[in-house]
Amino acid sequence: MCSSDLAAKAPAAEDDDGAKKTKHLYTVRRGDTLFTVAQRYDVSMKDVMRWNDLKQGEPIKIDQKLVIYK
Repeated sequence: MCSSDLAAKAPAAEDDDGAKKTKHLYTVRRGDTLFTVAQRYDVSMKDVMRWNDLKQGEPIKIDQKLVIYK
């Protein structure tokens, strides 16, 4: 992951398991899928969908901002 992948970082937040996580904003690029974004951050697609209120099968769009907790 290079610094241009991140739009912004926010203060740490707690995930469901109580662990401190940092909130990242990822800007979707051409060719990205939920799978590849989740893989890039080593998180599950299900978590990415939950953090961004996405429904199963809902497409992501170029320049869309996705919240990722890592």
